[in-house]
Amino acid sequence: MRSVAIIVLAAASYVATATSFEPTFLPVAKEFVGDAFVRSLSDSGLALIEHLDRGQPSNFSVASSERIAFTIDRPGTGERRAFWGINNSGQTAGGQSVTNVPSSERSVVGSADGIQTFGDQPNGAFAINNQGVMAGAIYDGNDPKAAIISASGIVPLPVNARYSSAVDLNDHGLVLGWYFSAERRLNLPIMWDNGQPIDLNGDGNFVDATRINNAGQVAGLKATRIAGTDNWRLRPALWDKGTVTQIPGDHAQQFAESVDLSERGDLVYRVFDYDQSTATYSNYETHVWLNGVSSSLQSLIAPGFEEYEFGVTSINSSRWIGGAARHRVTGQTFPVILKPVPEPATLLGLTAGLALLIRRRRDPR
Repeated sequence: MRSVAIIVLAAASYVATATSFEPTFLPVAKEFVGDAFVRSLSDSGLALIEHLDRGQPSNFSVASSERIAFTIDRPGTGERRAFWGINNSGQTAGGQSVTNVPSSERSVVGSADGIQTFGDQPNGAFAINNQGVMAGAIYDGNDPKAAIISASGIVPLPVNARYSSAVDLNDHGLVLGWYFSAERRLNLPIMWDNGQPIDLNGDGNFVDATRINNAGQVAGLKATRIAGTDNWRLRPALWDKGTVTQIPGDHAQQFAESVDLSERGDLVYRVFDYDQSTATYSNYETHVWLNGVSSSLQSLIAPGFEEYEFGVTSINSSRWIGGAARHRVTGQTFPVILKPVPEPATLLGLTAGLALLIRRRRDPR
């Protein structure tokens, strides 16, 4: 048992001290053409890949670093289908509908076994946990109502608002979502603990919560009014047991977007500017927050990949970062996982752990 502990500690050190990332380009299903990117990444290393098909409805597949696990059947004529999340067993969650018929929308799970739809009333899903339960909404006309969706049925979640939706959930009964505040004209964050609502807005400045992990941490944004104006500056933030902590970082951009949160509490996020008069975005930058330090993602890419620009959608507990690599010359986009590269000192520690494990196995005492 002692030998096992030694090698596990060495492997943990490998992940924790990585200071750069090297891209692994994922295999792409030959029947799909066009650009592709990782939509979501599970802790088991499975990636949900979205294939963009030149103005047609997207196609989807699931792959590991080494191989394509399965492709999801194409939607039928006149249908649209989108998947947003994946769990450790490879189940993907999303929705499908007949084009221009909102009442036809249904939650859907795609897996190696095919497609399964849920519910008799309009509904859609945005995330799935490792028990196969989905976070989403049912629709009353055009009004979304937060709900959890599973093979056992659809359960509405209580909230005192006309519009609401669940957006994520963990494996321990916590569901994250939003409700529309008519008074503030904003979507405000809410969490349900085994069905009981908890308002996360706190001092009124924690907004746009997008992800929750099994520790109950929530990724969102902290809004701060810009002095002398009616404008707000948005910064990535974590809600943890009632305390909101703004992620440190000296970003000139006015706005931010929390992209994904790992089980370790690592965060990937974007900062950008937005010109409301022209409805244009600019100055996009992607950042990662690891071990309490915020860094530009592009600055952490290992040498040799300068011809690519990287965008991210997800991060898992191994600190694998899923997203896209866009070639700066051709413009083609490829699905990619950015994997940590260990420091030389870490590699030495890992080698020492392996050597000690071998010596103990040979020691007859």
